[in-house]
Amino acid sequence: MPYLLTSQTYSARNITLWRWDQDWKEVGLKGHCGEIYRVVFHPTESHTFASTSEHKTIKIWDIEEECVAQTLRVYGMQSCRSIDFCSEPEKTLLVSGHDDGLVRVWDYEEGICTAKLQGHTDGVSTCFFHPHLPYILSASKNGEIRLWSDTDFQLASSYSCGLQNVVAGAPCKQSNMLVLGGGGGFLVLEIGTMGEQKKTEKFKVGEKRVRTEPLVSKGFEGSRRKAICPTEDIERKIGEEVARTVSKWKKKIDDVRTEEETNERIQLEAEMAQQQEEERQELSKQTSPEPEEERDSEANAHQLSDESRTKLLNRIRQLESERANFKQSIRELEDRLENAIAAREVREFSLNELKEATNNFDTTQKLNDGDCCCCVLGEKKECNNTLVRVKRLRHADMQAIEHSKFKTEIVDRLRKLQHPHLLTLVGVCYDSEEACLVYEHMANGSVKDCIARREGPSRGLVLPWRVRFRVMADVARAVSFLHSNS
Repeated sequence: MPYLLTSQTYSARNITLWRWDQDWKEVGLKGHCGEIYRVVFHPTESHTFASTSEHKTIKIWDIEEECVAQTLRVYGMQSCRSIDFCSEPEKTLLVSGHDDGLVRVWDYEEGICTAKLQGHTDGVSTCFFHPHLPYILSASKNGEIRLWSDTDFQLASSYSCGLQNVVAGAPCKQSNMLVLGGGGGFLVLEIGTMGEQKKTEKFKVGEKRVRTEPLVSKGFEGSRRKAICPTEDIERKIGEEVARTVSKWKKKIDDVRTEEETNERIQLEAEMAQQQEEERQELSKQTSPEPEEERDSEANAHQLSDESRTKLLNRIRQLESERANFKQSIRELEDRLENAIAAREVREFSLNELKEATNNFDTTQKLNDGDCCCCVLGEKKECNNTLVRVKRLRHADMQAIEHSKFKTEIVDRLRKLQHPHLLTLVGVCYDSEEACLVYEHMANGSVKDCIARREGPSRGLVLPWRVRFRVMADVARAVSFLHSNS
């Protein structure tokens, strides 16, 4: 994330985005109407950040588009001094602390306030989601600390730390500790459970004494979240970012195609209207002369029709120009979508790993997937201990497959085939003795198993015809996808 955000206090109303990977390119972001109090990056979405100002608004920014994606504001809302994103990927939440002592929880994608937390008697100077505990913490200027549940937003605990003029606070990512600063010193506290004995330590900061004290929560027992391994966290974030990018560009492509279809329909209706008008004029020429008044009325109607036709033709030319632009946009979006899908790499396994997972390709685990290759079930820790399908691409009577040819002609093509009705390639083995492909396992069996009622999970299951028709449609979509990407 090669970005740096700055904003001058008391004067500037703009946020400056610095891109140090582009020779410190400076980008000015305009949108606030008052002094900016706080800016904060999203912990997992690198293209998103939030800001708040004295204008009593919170703005969510899209760095890629360099614009405001969402504005958060409700009636009677006071100035906001602190904001923080929730670090859980499945939650699109943001918490804000206000001068009137309220803490608000927002769904920043929907742009709505989902909860209003009351309890502080002074302005809230800092609030944040704890990185691995299920709590929201808030502190006011007079030293009041509130601990809120991040599921039902109920007050879990409160504590008066005695530190005056609290201005900032932050949690420790590796423990239950948190630190508050203000009044010429700082205070370190630890979140614990009822009945725990916490050690109190004293430190010196200049001439000030600060202490470490336990912040007790009644409902904390057994609710600590599991710490996420840094490597797994990075892989998960990369996968989520790729999926989010693919979904975003697919939606844009669908919107552009819908707009193009609408324009084509308008053009077709205009051509039909013009053809009908020409036929009417041709028919009127073949009729006998009419009285003078009727001819004058028809002349006026012809004049209005000519003006309408001219406007319609101009509109058609404009739509044709827009259609050309939309086609170009579709091509660009499809290229970007293809690049995003290509960025998703598959895991490379060694032959020993696959032999260990499949009990040396035990024939008792063999699946009936054809005569040319053999599929076995294996359990891999790297695949979250789930069943996978290992497809062997070499028998004793076949020659070894060349590594580069195998990667370019087979693996790279299969890796790009992402469809809800196709098995996903999760790994590959390039061993010189035997090349293998690792797929996700169909726990409920294949379509063929369900229809033929063979051995397995689907044995004895009778599919109603409405389900069979839906299966036919899904299979047709998958086949169409394969033909369009061949």
